[in-house]
Amino acid sequence: AHILSHANAFLGDRGFSRSGLTFTRHNDECDEIIAFQISESSNAEVVLFTINIGLVYPALLDATATKPMDVDIW
Repeated sequence: AHILSHANAFLGDRGFSRSGLTFTRHNDECDEIIAFQISESSNAEVVLFTINIGLVYPALLDATATKPMDVDIW
């Protein structure tokens, strides 16, 4: 949780909004996504995590999608 509070402050100051473990920022060109993935191997003393980073360019998505998250690009 400590790392997320720092990430929330840092990314929030840069225009990202948070939902759970995911931070997003939207601009005219693309949607920027930063998602924290906590390992099941974490414990009270050690937290293992991965940071997933993605960019979604709506102009490149299928024209039938109504919004970027309607398309499974993973």
